[in-house]
Amino acid sequence: MKKYEDIKKENLFKEKEKYRKESINFDFDKKLRILAQLQERAKFFGHTDVVFRFDENYKFENIIDLLNDLKKNKLISDYVLGGSVALTYYTQPNIPTNDIDIFITPKNNSTIFNISPIYDYLKNNYGAIEQKEWIEINGIPIQFLSPDIGLHGEAFKNAQKKKSGGKEFKIFSLEYLIAIMLLLSNKKYKARLEQLIDENNFDIKKLEPILKKYNLLHKWNKLKESIEEWI
Repeated sequence: MKKYEDIKKENLFKEKEKYRKESINFDFDKKLRILAQLQERAKFFGHTDVVFRFDENYKFENIIDLLNDLKKNKLISDYVLGGSVALTYYTQPNIPTNDIDIFITPKNNSTIFNISPIYDYLKNNYGAIEQKEWIEINGIPIQFLSPDIGLHGEAFKNAQKKKSGGKEFKIFSLEYLIAIMLLLSNKKYKARLEQLIDENNFDIKKLEPILKKYNLLHKWNKLKESIEEWI
């Protein structure tokens, strides 16, 4: 007979697996609220001094409205959601992050990236506060980044259209996010990539050509092999 502790552990594992599978399909705002709670916990344990303020009153569609306002006033030409928050759109919301990465192209597609007019507009019209590498708007830290001519630039051009709260926005595809994490080779991305391999929500036919183009296929195969050996 199984011991009580073994049964308890088994049931706990089943519950975690059930939640993991369900949470992948949560709507984006619910995922962001969970992300905000994780960030609060990380702050409590001293791992960060940054928190998100996503709740029932402030949702991602508010960010979409803000970004569309920047486009309307010709402060930017276009924008795409990237980084860890973009990754959260596709996966289980379990990884805290310090800010929302918004990749933008300057007005009139200029080659000069000047963030000052954008910051000034957000300060004057949204009460934004400039902080370190980002600007805080209604308690949400946003970092504006310029896509380069390499992998990030290609991810920007091939961004997918999604919806949040009925409002359309553009986001890096999951396949490009995987390639970017492999390219950056940050230690924190290993667990995220392992999670994505386990969830298997990406399109390998779309992913492999990107990895081949940027000489990342060997890194991908090595990561998969290490997981298979561990299993």
